[in-house]
Amino acid sequence: MLKNKLTLLRIIAASVVGILLFAYLLLLLPGVQNFLIQRVASQLSDKLGTEVKVGRVGFSIFNRLDIENLLIRDQHKDSLLYSKSSKLRISDFIFSNNDPSIKYIGLEDTKIFTRRKDSTWNYQFILDYF
Repeated sequence: MLKNKLTLLRIIAASVVGILLFAYLLLLLPGVQNFLIQRVASQLSDKLGTEVKVGRVGFSIFNRLDIENLLIRDQHKDSLLYSKSSKLRISDFIFSNNDPSIKYIGLEDTKIFTRRKDSTWNYQFILDYF
């Protein structure tokens, strides 16, 4: 009886590890990464009420995000930010109890268009959201 329980426990543990490994390997595929980031960009577009587009993305499951051709428009449909290449590093929050925090942001070939109408900047809606 004890032997059957140990065997069952091993099978369950191996299955859980196998599923987690499969999910991790799946997340390493560029097609899966791009699918996920397009979904995130679409949700951000809906929540911010403006256009957010991402060309390609590459990420490490732990702390790295590389984005190509990032476009964010303001609420008047004008370009707010365009970056040919963006690199983002976050804290290793998976291994700690802390909330994720940004450790590094790198922007290459980037244009940021800020405008101020009266007392409000064109990026204020992003600050208000976060």
